[in-house]
Amino acid sequence: MRHQRAAVMQTRVGGAAQAVGGFAQVAAAVYGTAQTGGTAGVALAGLGTLGVDNAFTGLKQMVTGKSQQTMLNQSVDAAAQLAGADEHTAAGIAAAVEVVANVASMIPEAQVAAELNAFSRTANAATMVSESANPKTIGSMLKGQDGQSMIHLTNATPDELAKSGVWADSSWVKLDDVAHMTLPEYQSTVVGRAAAASPGQPVSNFAVSKPGAATFEATDVPNLSNTVEYTNPKPVIPDENIPVTE
Repeated sequence: MRHQRAAVMQTRVGGAAQAVGGFAQVAAAVYGTAQTGGTAGVALAGLGTLGVDNAFTGLKQMVTGKSQQTMLNQSVDAAAQLAGADEHTAAGIAAAVEVVANVASMIPEAQVAAELNAFSRTANAATMVSESANPKTIGSMLKGQDGQSMIHLTNATPDELAKSGVWADSSWVKLDDVAHMTLPEYQSTVVGRAAAASPGQPVSNFAVSKPGAATFEATDVPNLSNTVEYTNPKPVIPDENIPVTE
C-alpha cells in the first residue's frame, strides 16, 4: 500500500512538472508573437499548441494520479497503428515524436529568451542615455517642495540637524533660483570651493526650510551664477531633509 501511494505521488509530481512546462511554452509563444508581430507565426503557433497539450495533460495526470498521454502522443500512436505498426512499435514511435517535438520547441523558446534579454539591455541602455542627456536637477530632487523654500546643502545627518539645526550664518538659497541646476553645477557656481559642501566633498541631503518658518537675510556674497544667497542669524531646524540623488 505504501509503495502504491508513493507511485501515485510520483505520478502526480510528474504531471505537475509537465503542466508547468506546458504553461511556460504557452507563455513563450504569446510573448514571442507579441515581440515579432506574428512573423514567426507557424513556429510560435506550434509551440503554443504543444504547450496547451502538455499543460492539459499534466494537470489531468496531477489530479487523477494516473499516467496520461498527450494528444500528440495519442494521435501519432493511432496513425502508426493505422499504417500497420503493432502496439509496441506505435507506442515507441509516438514517444520518439513527442520527444523530438519538445526538444524542437526549445528553439523558439530560446529565441524568445534571447529577444527578452536583448530588449532588457536595450531598455537599460536607453535609460542610461536618457539620464545622461537629462541629468537630475535640484528641482527634480526636491520635487513637490515650495519654490520659495530656502535650501541648504549639507553632509550632516537628519538626526544631527534635528538636534542642533543648521548652524547660524550658513549659506542658503531659494529653491526657485537654483531648481534648473544640476548638483555639480550648483556646487561649483553657487557653493564654491571654500565651503564644506564644495565640489568633490561628500554631501548627504538638502535641508529645507519652508516659507516663513525661519528668518533669513539676503547677502551680497558673490558667486559664479549671480544667485542671491541668504544667511540665517540663528540655527535653523529644517522642516525636511531630502536625500541627495544623482
